[in-house]
Amino acid sequence: MIYQRKFDIRVWVFLNYDSSLYFFPEGYLRTSSSEFAIDPNNPDDQYVHLTNNAIQKYSQSYGVFEDGNQMSYAQFQDYLDSHGFSGYSVKDHTVEVMKSLIMRSMLATRKLLDP
Repeated sequence: MIYQRKFDIRVWVFLNYDSSLYFFPEGYLRTSSSEFAIDPNNPDDQYVHLTNNAIQKYSQSYGVFEDGNQMSYAQFQDYLDSHGFSGYSVKDHTVEVMKSLIMRSMLATRKLLDP
């Protein structure tokens, strides 16, 4: 959670014809417009649960917290640093773990991909 709101991380990966894999170095975080809570009267509140821009852009709180409900890695690092995680590096830890997981996913499916 970021400021009690859900988020996800969007990255781009390119797999070309000869199975070379490329990871775009800069992704971003997408945030929800509302603090996370399960309202028994409104359990399907999309603005709480989904970070998708196609949904969030209709929220009255869209863009109030972050421009376009998006954060760069640098903004996320600033958030972590200001909340007691100054020893944690988004680029060195989170991004490297994402690269490793993407590589594992590609290796696990390599025989299923149609060249």
